Amino acid sequence: MTRKILLKILSGIAPVLLTGVWAAQLSPDQQPDPVPMSNRRAGVARVDITPPLSVPRSGYADRTAPATGIHDPLNAAAIVFDGGRRTAAIVTLDIVDISEAGAAAARDAIRRSAGIDPEHVLINVPHTHGSPSLENDVT
Repeated sequence: MTRKILLKILSGIAPVLLTGVWAAQLSPDQQPDPVPMSNRRAGVARVDITPPLSVPRSGYADRTAPATGIHDPLNAAAIVFDGGRRTAAIVTLDIVDISEAGAAAARDAIRRSAGIDPEHVLINVPHTHGSPSLENDVT
């Protein structure tokens, strides 16, 4: 899987997130600031990012053969919180790793497609050994 594929995936997630928005309702005494509750929204999305079997997997130095099957799909998932003044996102990718440059590129793609400040995007990768690496030289 290349960085280009990841950026395409991430740029597709953000618009989906913003279409599945719902408003939470709290009593006035539970509101922590003066932003009306009607301005608070959250959205979630998940997409399958399982690569073709021909894409090399990562996670073990002695792994040389491509995958022979798919046990579980790999996903990219995100949740976006919009508080009326700021928007933040948590994104998780079922991959083994992501470099600082790759994470920065992903945050920038999210900024371009959804308008979320890169400083308000947390990217998580759970170090899934059955997945490909975004870096060609990482095993």
